[in-house]
Amino acid sequence: MIALNDYQLALIMGLATPLARKQRSAFLEAVAARLEGRQVGDGALYRVALAVQREMLGRNPTPEDRHASGELHRG
Repeated sequence: MIALNDYQLALIMGLATPLARKQRSAFLEAVAARLEGRQVGDGALYRVALAVQREMLGRNPTPEDRHASGELHRG
């Protein structure tokens, strides 16, 4: 479980808006899973949530998305 402040909650809910209502729970769960064990600053939350949103909308992820999602080497 991750703790979000009001700003972060508004940010993630805003990124969920373009998704179909039935996809939003899966979106929130995917974002939380990718942030597990990580520092949750505003920037990290935005990058991870945007990457998940793009995946769920069927858009090709950018290298930045793959990095935010942990698919690239963390250093």
